[in-house]
Amino acid sequence: VVCADDWIMPTCLEELVRHADRHPSVGVVVCHQQSGERVLWRDLPPEVDFLRGREACRLGLLKGVHVLGSPTASLYRADMIREGPFFPNESPHGDTSACYEKLDHWDFGMVHKVLSVERVHARQISAEISDVAARNVAYVVAFVLYGPRYLDESERAARFAEVYSEYCRGLGLGVLNLKGKEFWDYQRGELEKLGLTIDYGLVARGALASILANAAKP
Repeated sequence: VVCADDWIMPTCLEELVRHADRHPSVGVVVCHQQSGERVLWRDLPPEVDFLRGREACRLGLLKGVHVLGSPTASLYRADMIREGPFFPNESPHGDTSACYEKLDHWDFGMVHKVLSVERVHARQISAEISDVAARNVAYVVAFVLYGPRYLDESERAARFAEVYSEYCRGLGLGVLNLKGKEFWDYQRGELEKLGLTIDYGLVARGALASILANAAKP
């Protein structure tokens, strides 16, 4: 699935299919993706090109190791798609949710090459959702929804405290950047769906930490 503004390198399909053919249990193969000055989906060591699906999901939930790439950087096995509805929701991060839905019984592959490119511009959807920090809250949503599937109770409790604290402290940048009503309404609305609320004490601490960090390195 090549997103509207993206493109793939001439050998992308060939290399992803070759990897999938070597590993019949792999349902999702991801490559690195150029996005402006950044290269995405390269958190795994170069020698790791195969993971059990559950391990890939656990790395994302427990360690914040993000390897479940966007559709342009991913090849999905047809047999996996044929199991039934693939994208479980219409959110901007429904592709990540789809991987969490399927990788409890399929495995994960990685091709350590930049074979896809995201064209970065102001009108792309990912730029629009960044205005409300949708990616930040999406990680909280994924953790709450899929943590019970991949983590035991003690792992989930300890990690959730970290995820929630980091999220709220991160909202401190929203204060410093003078984010308006749309930003805060979006954050509150997404958390309400999970039965959560914003801890404004943590938000204040995050804002203060950013101020001190900037003062130390102006």
